[in-house]
Amino acid sequence: MRILRKWIAEEGIAQGRLLFYYAGECYDRQRYAAAARGYAKLLEQPSGYREDRLIACARLAECYERLGQPGCKLGALLQSFQYDLPHADFCCGIAACFHERQELVSAIYWYMQAVDVSSRDTGLRPVPTACRTWLPHARLSLCYAHLGNWEQALMHNTKAREFLPNDPGLLDNRQKLEAILRKEIRNRKEQDEAQS
Repeated sequence: MRILRKWIAEEGIAQGRLLFYYAGECYDRQRYAAAARGYAKLLEQPSGYREDRLIACARLAECYERLGQPGCKLGALLQSFQYDLPHADFCCGIAACFHERQELVSAIYWYMQAVDVSSRDTGLRPVPTACRTWLPHARLSLCYAHLGNWEQALMHNTKAREFLPNDPGLLDNRQKLEAILRKEIRNRKEQDEAQS
């Protein structure tokens, strides 16, 4: 941090890679307000490396999450689309914003986008494995369960378990979903018998 401050003092302004590194140091030290200012300033600049801008969007969203500013978090995630096609982690983050607001149809849309783009090459910026594998399916399972669509909930639980077959939470949810579906099938069968 001392070296970066000295460098900024010598340059007279923080911009480009210097600003990126300074914001990164603030982020690593959990100085989220300072990091957010740095990343936001970096994204305002007319040029820069694509990967730096994508990392800045992801970290800016995290800073806003830590600072309790969910609207700003969503904006930072959406801003990533200015620099590249959607990445699975940005789609999961956007979906989580809607999920937290109980806007489940929108959350489902964005989790499905994460699934759709999960195999796309994202270049030099690493995308968390969870966002490209089990996480969107696990969250889709929860969303569909809250909407009472038990078949879709179980299907996505099954897909999540392909990546994490022994996960206790996923296994527990599978048992609950299977029990609900068995009960629904019994009820339908009883209703059909009563009508005939």
